[in-house]
Amino acid sequence: MHFAFVICNSNKHGGILYKYLIYIVLITIILVGCKKNQPPQRSFMQTREETVLVEEVEYRDLNEYIRLTGVLEGKTDINLTSEVTGQIVEIFTNLGNTIRPGEPIARIDNSDYQALYDQAEVTLLSAEANLVAAEAIYRANEILYENRRISEVEFQNSVAAFKNAQAQLSGATATRDQRKRTLDQTQFVSPVFGEIVDLPIKIGQTISSGQKVAGIVDVYNLVLKTGIGENVVSNIQRGQTAIITHRNSEQTFTGKVSGIGFKPLNSTANYPVEIEITDTKGYLLPGMIVSGEILSIVNRNVVYTLQSNIVREFDESYMYVIDEENIAHKRKITLGKQVVENVIIASGLSRGDIIVVEGSDKIDDGVKVETRFKN
Repeated sequence: MHFAFVICNSNKHGGILYKYLIYIVLITIILVGCKKNQPPQRSFMQTREETVLVEEVEYRDLNEYIRLTGVLEGKTDINLTSEVTGQIVEIFTNLGNTIRPGEPIARIDNSDYQALYDQAEVTLLSAEANLVAAEAIYRANEILYENRRISEVEFQNSVAAFKNAQAQLSGATATRDQRKRTLDQTQFVSPVFGEIVDLPIKIGQTISSGQKVAGIVDVYNLVLKTGIGENVVSNIQRGQTAIITHRNSEQTFTGKVSGIGFKPLNSTANYPVEIEITDTKGYLLPGMIVSGEILSIVNRNVVYTLQSNIVREFDESYMYVIDEENIAHKRKITLGKQVVENVIIASGLSRGDIIVVEGSDKIDDGVKVETRFKN
């Protein structure tokens, strides 16, 4: 290698510049020569074998579920209201108590209603006596009229009196029965089994007709009212099992589909579904937001994996398959149906293949790896 330098300088500064140029050229020549003579080195990252998580391909069933959420309600959930006006004089239960059909909740002052009922009873007795007398006259006049002993006018008068007595008795009976119902309504009794969840009354309070006396909910027999999309409504049937979970509980609960509506809910595209849940042991209560799963389809004997395990390049899909020498081979696959986070492998893999399920992003085709089987 030959170098020629042509530097024209006649003063002192030119000599110093000349020396610096000589030094720079010599250093450059030394560095280039060392780099050419140095053998190529492989980096640590190129020689280290990556560890990947693998599993063996086998045919398995892949379940598809209808997933839903909703708010729990009591199967029985009523607001008991007063049908009469009066002052509360007794309360027989407390908030949170269990109550059964026919058990008393509270009572209002019924003295006025008792008086009206007693009067109706007297009126009924009088009507019954009048009917007996009118019927006796009618029967006697009927015989006399047949024997032409009385005129037709007299006979018809007895007939009218008898019918009038019958009508009076019917009216008196209806009044007595209505007064009896009103008297009974002064004591509030539970029509259903459940828990007292609201008791907005107090002794001495005057309540009006239509005012709430108590809220009663069956907290042991619950119902989940929710909706499902049109794409899965045909996969659900009455009687199917639903697995119910709540975010604050590790337990799972079993429910049954009790009803399906085949018309979408108003202003939605969801079809109504009701699921009854029993034996919750108090872990679930009305008002809680829960999630549910209903098994809809079972894909039998398929190969599937997580979608995150798939290597995608443009429009093609691949998976790394590990051979007996722990060499990774990128194999093209055909994807089938997606099921939530999983995808069915339609072709490209066989039973017994060892596939990479974690670490695909750290390896390339043809590299040797260390493998660790997925638990």
